[in-house]
Amino acid sequence: MDLGLKGKRAVVTGSTAGIGLAAARGLAEEGALVTVNGRTAERVQAAVRTLEREVPGARVAGVAADLGRAEGCAALARQVPEVDILVNNVGIFEPKPFEEIPDQDWFRFFETNVMSGVRLTRHYLPGMRTDAAHAELEFFATARPSSILRRFATPDEVAALIVYLCGTKASATTGAALRVDGGVVRAIP
Repeated sequence: MDLGLKGKRAVVTGSTAGIGLAAARGLAEEGALVTVNGRTAERVQAAVRTLEREVPGARVAGVAADLGRAEGCAALARQVPEVDILVNNVGIFEPKPFEEIPDQDWFRFFETNVMSGVRLTRHYLPGMRTDAAHAELEFFATARPSSILRRFATPDEVAALIVYLCGTKASATTGAALRVDGGVVRAIP
């Protein structure tokens, strides 16, 4: 299935293993130019080699940067200044009883799990926004101000979810009501 990602520039944070590596693989399979990220050069290069081996013709690069620190986010943004796709996947946790987690750990979790996404989104979002016709912008500003996408979903975007859900890769997506509405959030006043 062609998801329209060929040639798109993507960064997947925390992508040297697990879900991040799987997301990077999926994007590479769709023809995106993928940048993987991890804290150490060794793990990043290993992930790049894995993707190049598993996805023939993959266009993959890597950036070693600790995104749990503002300096690491800035380094990634310097090395990859513009993207079309940002997957804020990086996250850390430690399985220990709540009452044994000191403040410094909570701050470390927050820096990595929340602030990395905030910092990178702040940098990349302006270049990722889609220009739209004035009338459409005004409609969403006045009639649908809670819309995140701020444009109408296209028939192809709706169909993409339908087709995905019919495939075997969606086997873990069960019992969920999925909407393709551009992020319209309705609230009771």
